[in-house]
Amino acid sequence: MPLKDIHQAHQIISKSKESTDTLESTLSVSPLQPFLHHQVLNMTTKKKFLEKWFNTTETIIDNLLTAAEKVDALNSYSVYTDGSNQDFDGHNIMGLGWVIPISDDTRDDIEFRCTTEFFPSSTKAEIMALITAIAIAPVNCKVEILSDSQGAINIFNNILNNSLGKNKKNEISNNNNMILTLVAQQIIKELKLQISLVKVKAHSGIKYNELADCLAQVSTISPFQDPRISINSYSLNQLKVIPRWKNITLDYSIKIATKKLNKEIWTQKWLRQNRIRWWIHTNKAKNVNWDLTWKAVHPSKISSLTSGFREASSRKFSLKLLNDELPTLSNLHKRNPLLYKTNQCPFCQIEIENNIHIFTCSSQTGINPLEELKEKFKKILIHEAANILQLKLNLESLKKKLDIYTNDFDLRNQHLMEFDQICFLDIIAGLIPNSLVLLFKEIMGNSKDGKLVVLRSMYKLKLLLFQLWKYRCEKFLIWERSQNIKAKDKKLGRKKPNNTSTMIDESIDMRVYDDVIYDQQQQTKNLQICNYNMDYGSGEKRNSFNTAVHYAKHWLYAKILSGISIKGTSRFYKTN
Repeated sequence: MPLKDIHQAHQIISKSKESTDTLESTLSVSPLQPFLHHQVLNMTTKKKFLEKWFNTTETIIDNLLTAAEKVDALNSYSVYTDGSNQDFDGHNIMGLGWVIPISDDTRDDIEFRCTTEFFPSSTKAEIMALITAIAIAPVNCKVEILSDSQGAINIFNNILNNSLGKNKKNEISNNNNMILTLVAQQIIKELKLQISLVKVKAHSGIKYNELADCLAQVSTISPFQDPRISINSYSLNQLKVIPRWKNITLDYSIKIATKKLNKEIWTQKWLRQNRIRWWIHTNKAKNVNWDLTWKAVHPSKISSLTSGFREASSRKFSLKLLNDELPTLSNLHKRNPLLYKTNQCPFCQIEIENNIHIFTCSSQTGINPLEELKEKFKKILIHEAANILQLKLNLESLKKKLDIYTNDFDLRNQHLMEFDQICFLDIIAGLIPNSLVLLFKEIMGNSKDGKLVVLRSMYKLKLLLFQLWKYRCEKFLIWERSQNIKAKDKKLGRKKPNNTSTMIDESIDMRVYDDVIYDQQQQTKNLQICNYNMDYGSGEKRNSFNTAVHYAKHWLYAKILSGISIKGTSRFYKTN
């Protein structure tokens, strides 16, 4: 055969072989190509979906996208979620984490953790964990959520009931996590998810729940460097108006925000009174459980339709005791100095008689009355705890803990009230310390019973103090008769003494430039008075409404950023 024909034959054979290889490769790849193309398309769509709902770093989006890839082929999955709220030197940071079990080997599990801030609470952290856990789900997926937060479960049940039309009233817009709730509702609707919720007991040894709890903890080494995640509220289509304040999206309605601001304005107005600010200041207010403090003042709701003389008397006494409005000799001397010529205690004649001295005066027996009052308060606490625990009460252990806690309760120096730590005199005035609530939470085993014991004990302590006050009033009436102070004299009202004193003696001839020096003295005095009455923060008068508004806004903004408890106050309550 000629060489030319042989070369042509080789070309024909090679071409046929190439076509065969191409056909085989096409047959082997073509079944996978639609699947891979579909998966890439799904992940691209999922990434846009995640970027639509979350404001965070690219790393967090990639972590969520990786988790979404692993569950993309699943029709259902279970997820253990948890959240935490931790305080770092006055700045609260919330951690959230979840784990999706895939197999018995924990290395195959899908894990996620992140942090968030603004409006800090453990419930919000739990809700954020739930939202991120369902956001990675594929369409028409069944998601079983296992959480140890009953509050978060209740909110999600409310969402599910609302989507099914079971709720006659739309209560979602009235809770404290309005934005998060609406976001969760919209994500469930868009992804057509079927959600089931299971309550698990916290710290009960469940492996995946303990793992989720570890993931939710904020790093103590670099808490402020951890990546943050937040909700993009502009993706909501249910809200026409998104409430914002100082470039922060409010997580509750404008109505609730206005109520909170008004409440803080009047709280500031109350705290900035001279009668209050000398003993409730700086960090002391952070140590007060304000919720229980106000409840202890009112035996029943002020709007209650049932009332009685005893209850009204107790409420009136508690309010006057807290606000230093009891008719003690100190106040009577201010109101009518001509009738009551001194503010010293008429019985011991040593100290000024104010709302605290009436319970610390030892004029009758020479014994410190706080010692007896302390013992009675301890008996009240033990009695109330025994009423609930009954046979479960460890009496000896309770007595030891109370002895340690009330070790310095017999100190009666009123200057102790000026410090940050809450003393027994503060409790007598009406404050309930957080430390006492935490002590009985530990003793009773739960927060609800602990608060109940403290609240009931404070009611009984107030009744005991009221009896002591009535006994003092009887003695004071006898003293008034000895001073020839009659009822008609007291009814005449306050008498202001004539102030005839002047700064200079007009009978002395003024030398040259004396009038200039006098004017300078007057200007200096007026300037000092003005500075004393002026608040340096607001530029307004110290006790004016505008000053209260100024500090209320500062406090509310700090509460949103730093998570200052609504039951306490903060360093923003400092006064000049």
